[in-house]
Amino acid sequence: KTKLWKFYICLKMSRYNETMPEDTWTILYAVSVSCIYFGGLIGGVGMNFMLSYVSRKGLMQLSHVINITGVIVIALVAGTTWSYEALIIGRIIGGISLGMAYNLPCLMVSEMSANYKQNFWQSVIGLSSAFGILLGSIFSHPKILGSLSLWTVLVSLAVIPSLIYLISSHWIPNTPFYVLRTYGKDEALKVLKKLRKGTLAEIKEELASMSEEIGGKRKVRIKEMLTTKEYRDMFVGVIALCLSAILVGVDNVLLYSDQIFIDAGISPDKATYATIGVFAMQLLAGVVGSKIVDRFGGFKVHVASNILIIFAHVTYTVSQLATPAAPNAMPYVAIFAVGIFLIAFVVGLAELI
Repeated sequence: KTKLWKFYICLKMSRYNETMPEDTWTILYAVSVSCIYFGGLIGGVGMNFMLSYVSRKGLMQLSHVINITGVIVIALVAGTTWSYEALIIGRIIGGISLGMAYNLPCLMVSEMSANYKQNFWQSVIGLSSAFGILLGSIFSHPKILGSLSLWTVLVSLAVIPSLIYLISSHWIPNTPFYVLRTYGKDEALKVLKKLRKGTLAEIKEELASMSEEIGGKRKVRIKEMLTTKEYRDMFVGVIALCLSAILVGVDNVLLYSDQIFIDAGISPDKATYATIGVFAMQLLAGVVGSKIVDRFGGFKVHVASNILIIFAHVTYTVSQLATPAAPNAMPYVAIFAVGIFLIAFVVGLAELI
């Protein structure tokens, strides 16, 4: 937030030789932060439409190309011209990439991996996300790349994983389900042979199971989904799970963690260290998250995680209210509360989604 404020203040002064009014800054800040979610909405809806025409692998490649485009617009155009218009457009483009790629890895893993290994590979996706958040918080430290003069370099780092995927995607096959639907059993069998270590008979048995599953699928309209009890129960369950993950405020913690700690009484020069610490705790929790879900079941873990999240919210609120009475102790309580929140989220909600 501070870096963005300095960016806009300097931009206003260089363009018009005047300071930026507070209300203008508030509007620009709100638009700059929220536009990535607008792009995510476009990307998510667009991906659902394109899944019928483009392979999963092709969509993943496209999302990385869009990500590189967004980085170029932000780092190169906005960074060199000091244009907030380019910054906002770049974040919308990045949001489109995020919306497309948010569920694609889970979809590809579910279609490529054997059933008994899906929990493991899905947990790897969650760990990768947690590791990326931790890595981003480290590199964004003001003493590394988080300064006003080096922020363009920080943004440019997002190109590296996209380039790695685009280069390595040459050796990544399409999912067996997509190949089976598009090119038939012979091509799907070739793909399965690359992905499985079992005997030919076992692979053919899995292929037959896939064929039956695809043959049994049919499109369900919204009216049927809402009027048929089985579909309605599943629909309500999915909506409740997704809403519980969104409405707990995880985006606020991920985006404003430094400011949360500063408001709790931690000095600004130490807030980023606290952020790195709680994100490291989140990564460690993600390592055991899938095992906990397998051991106790999704429902119990979901309920327990929401209870812990409520406890974390209450604890953080109490720490803020009690800061004047105990200014030295309450910052540690705030760190503890945020850490509990992230651990509960990554184990109980992120794993289930």
